[in-house]
Amino acid sequence: MSEESIEDRLGEAAVRAADAVVPEIIQRLRRDAPAMIAAEREVQRGFEERLAMRWQEPFELYQMVLTSAREMVADFDQENREEAVQKQDFIFEVLHRLAIRSCRVAAEVLCLLRGGFADGAHARWRTLHELAATAFFVRKAGIDTAERYLLYEHIEAYKAASQLQDHASKLNAQQFSDAGMEVLKKNRDILVAKYGKEFAGEYGWAFEALKRLDSAFNGRIKFDAIERCAAIGHMRPYYKMASNQVHAGPKGAAFTLGSIGRKKINLVGASNAGLADPGQGAVLSLVQVLVTLLLHKPENIERFVGIRVLQSLVTDTAQSFVAVQRKLKEEQREIES
Repeated sequence: MSEESIEDRLGEAAVRAADAVVPEIIQRLRRDAPAMIAAEREVQRGFEERLAMRWQEPFELYQMVLTSAREMVADFDQENREEAVQKQDFIFEVLHRLAIRSCRVAAEVLCLLRGGFADGAHARWRTLHELAATAFFVRKAGIDTAERYLLYEHIEAYKAASQLQDHASKLNAQQFSDAGMEVLKKNRDILVAKYGKEFAGEYGWAFEALKRLDSAFNGRIKFDAIERCAAIGHMRPYYKMASNQVHAGPKGAAFTLGSIGRKKINLVGASNAGLADPGQGAVLSLVQVLVTLLLHKPENIERFVGIRVLQSLVTDTAQSFVAVQRKLKEEQREIES
């Protein structure tokens, strides 16, 4: 709430009276903070230890998948980077970048799971799903689409800079110089002249490929079209569920994965429940991106074995998450009966 709106609601005298006691309250909070924070950390530490014991097996399996994925991405890059650069293999570059980012996001999901934040973990899985859909789509669409994807960064850079120019004063941020904006605009204009005005729109890098690949495409690019072409549109119900925790809609305010039992509560903090959906979704999407990268080069027996190992681990991890969640629900039913 802005200072102006506070004054409008309370009146200047009330605001002055409130401001007069603020320093004393702040001083008291600072004095009491060390003990308060220590107590809070102790409670959280105990909670996380109990949560780790309950979810130990799926967490360990998840870590195995993540560690293996990191190693395979690094090995694949080392083996194929030089050739990819020589051949200007834009598909390799896109898939490698998506795989790197997927490993990072999957690690973020695991941190949220270990902290008991199922909704936050599911929201980050949403990003992993988008990365998987994009990887599938680019590999299917071909090298021209991959190049467009890489170049689209210039479209996003100009959009971001233009927004900053509009709001820099309120953000107390430094604006781009006129020369800097001119460079960004020139890069954008060159690409629009080359690829058409649609390239400057949302998901503009995918426009031509969608016209070619998607019989239902109506000229308006949305993520579900990319998802559909990637053949993972069946994940949309989970994607929408995760989206509720990204946006400010009423469903996200009314529903939380961490609440179980007949009495639904809207949590203000962590919970030991609800970790199965984001956990199994994250390892699945991570491996989908990784396998798409690995299959970009002709298969060899070692790579094929690695893929099969990862796929088997995904199944084991998903089953383990579901088993723990099912047991937790059974315990809750016994408590409520």
